[in-house]
Amino acid sequence: MHLPRRAASTTLISGFCVVCWLLTGTLPVWAQDPGDVDVITAQIDQLKEQRASEERPTEAVLKEPLGVVEELVITGLPSVREAVIRRQLTFKMGEEFSQWHRWRSVRRLYELGLFWNVKIDYEYLDGLPEDAPMAEGDKGDAEGETAATEQASRPLRVTVAVFQGKSYYFYPYGISESPYFIGAVAGDRDAFGTGKNISAAVFAIDDLEYYSLTYDDPQFGGGHQRGVFTLKFSDSALNVRDERNPSTGESYFLGRDGLTFEYRTSMEDRYQVTWGLEAYDVTTDLRSGTLLGGTKQFLLSGAEIPEGTLTYLTGGISESRTRGYPLTNSGYYWSLNTQQSLEALGSLETFGKYSGTIAGFYPIGDGHAIGGRIKLDTTSGKIPHYEAPLAGPLIRGYTGTDFYSRSALTINTEFRYLVDPKWGQVVAFFDAGKGFDDRTPKLSDLEYGYGAGLRVRTGEFLPIDVVIYLDYAVGVDDYEINVGIGQWF
Repeated sequence: MHLPRRAASTTLISGFCVVCWLLTGTLPVWAQDPGDVDVITAQIDQLKEQRASEERPTEAVLKEPLGVVEELVITGLPSVREAVIRRQLTFKMGEEFSQWHRWRSVRRLYELGLFWNVKIDYEYLDGLPEDAPMAEGDKGDAEGETAATEQASRPLRVTVAVFQGKSYYFYPYGISESPYFIGAVAGDRDAFGTGKNISAAVFAIDDLEYYSLTYDDPQFGGGHQRGVFTLKFSDSALNVRDERNPSTGESYFLGRDGLTFEYRTSMEDRYQVTWGLEAYDVTTDLRSGTLLGGTKQFLLSGAEIPEGTLTYLTGGISESRTRGYPLTNSGYYWSLNTQQSLEALGSLETFGKYSGTIAGFYPIGDGHAIGGRIKLDTTSGKIPHYEAPLAGPLIRGYTGTDFYSRSALTINTEFRYLVDPKWGQVVAFFDAGKGFDDRTPKLSDLEYGYGAGLRVRTGEFLPIDVVIYLDYAVGVDDYEINVGIGQWF
């Protein structure tokens, strides 16, 4: 959340962005016993030591069959139904089992967000030593192939053990200074023992209000896909000024009530593919200045303030290969997204929004890194200016008012110095970017900001391990303080 000295509109917009960000699931807040954290941390540290001392096997080796699943035992399950576990496994009764199946199944069970620990073990049921069939493999290639075939057909008992902890969570949030920001998120990640997540949120920023109800199904359609349904209600969610005469003080509130649906699946075990539908009823209310009668026009510029229904078809693809969570220090990620608003679907106008992002982190020394992100947004058709890309909030230190544009380019760079892996990082950053009236961005006349900040892990003093960031940013016109949860990019 931004707290600039003089740019009030930046404060409101940034506060709203923080709310939306919190409500989209980026903060996995759990009701959890403090003692559980030490156990989980110890397990993670032990796993890291094991991985550091072992040579990573190739994919071919991981997929070599260990045997055939004759028995499947599932333990734990304080409230989750057994069918929820079975649907996440990549193997079934009577099928071959390998280390790859073991690894993928553990990962998918963790992705449910229900369990503090997951273990999958196996044992042979034929009473022979584990390496008995392969012991003859040294006599020759033919005998080795026979031994491998015998290995693949040996009967196995596979045991899946899950440790659940508490599935419900509650997270209050509040700031006493201006802007007054208070709210809470509550939910249950194992609603009705089905592994489904139901959550509700209420937030207020000064006189702005936001409500949402979300149903998250990580096994949508019975597979390994995810379906997310969200009802959103915002009494007044965004402060929009006259884009041609921002200094006149004329502005209005944008209210947005609607429904969103998002379907997510993975492709080739590395790409995340999403598509969905969004529908909003957009209304406006006068904040300050003078609007002409009931026509929703700004006084000086005569700019129209369109109201009505906005319906979007959404789609995207992304890949994330970052490492060092929660203090990212290596790897990369990228994403491509589009939103299409069509009058044929009852929308106010026909227009398109397109966004592409690429970011990378280059490790330097022990835990330090240089990071960078480039984000490009562009549009097509007759887009309402309040739906146009926002450039300003992504440029730390830039507190101008010309956020809305036909296209926007933002460039973020950051040096991350790891002070202590248990506590956090010190960062120095330089950001640049601008919104453009054309659909094609130009590199001339970029706005910029720079500064320094902290990234502090909460695992040492809270029962949840996330990152709190605090940045002091300086721009051409002013300075601002950025506070929030998570990495900046």
